[in-house]
Amino acid sequence: MRFVRSMQLRELDWREALQRGVAEDSRASRRAARALAEALRQDAWKEYKQTVWERECMIDSQQKGARGR
Repeated sequence: MRFVRSMQLRELDWREALQRGVAEDSRASRRAARALAEALRQDAWKEYKQTVWERECMIDSQQKGARGR
């Protein structure tokens, strides 16, 4: 009887350890996915700001050129 109980506890410990490992792995995966999404969002924002800035510089230079004529 003692052997059966120890085997049941061992099985329970193994199952619990597996569930904890899976939970930790999924948390790490979600964290990595969020970090990647944030990095992509930041890159898109920087690209947008750069494009707007270049467009504004181009418009300013064209307006200055038109005034100088």
